[in-house]
Amino acid sequence: MDINSVSQRFIILAGISEDELADWQMLIEDAICYVGSLLKDNVDIDTNLALLSSAAAAYAYYKWSIVTTDENTKSFTAGDLSISSGKSSDTENSAYKLWKNSLSEIRHLTEDSGFFFEGVRV
Repeated sequence: MDINSVSQRFIILAGISEDELADWQMLIEDAICYVGSLLKDNVDIDTNLALLSSAAAAYAYYKWSIVTTDENTKSFTAGDLSISSGKSSDTENSAYKLWKNSLSEIRHLTEDSGFFFEGVRV
């Protein structure tokens, strides 16, 4: 996967600037490695580059949302002054849904998880 493509998608999802990207580069690299580890051996990465880059960016965004979510401080108001900080858990929930959706889009490219369900009739 192309780290630049994943990084540009991540910037859009996380709403960060290009200057802030360097702080999250390792997280993006880890996401690329993780998505790559899920793939079948015969997957043509070039043919599926857009889907795989999107999935890696979604996973990086999900991990980013976990790290940057601040459950303790949401807002403070004193008179006319109002301060909001931290991201709500809604961001994390949305990021998780995006990751799961992206994962379902590449499911045909990933290894079988090994889960087998069999019904037994008695």
